[in-house]
Amino acid sequence: MYTYSIKIYYNKKEDKYVAVVPELPGFTVSAKTREQIYEKAKTALEVWLKQAIKEGKEIPQKNGKKVA
Repeated sequence: MYTYSIKIYYNKKEDKYVAVVPELPGFTVSAKTREQIYEKAKTALEVWLKQAIKEGKEIPQKNGKKVA
């Protein structure tokens, strides 16, 4: 099984962290701290997937790391 890759960047201009999941169109979240961005990204990923399923949208293939 594979996971989605969550890319986290620090936006110096806006003084916040930004997380994106390249496989999921429109997936972007931001937070002030590193701890917050991980939690927000995890929650947002769950919400994104649940909403896509609810709307009958195709779920993109995971291109992240393989997990046991």
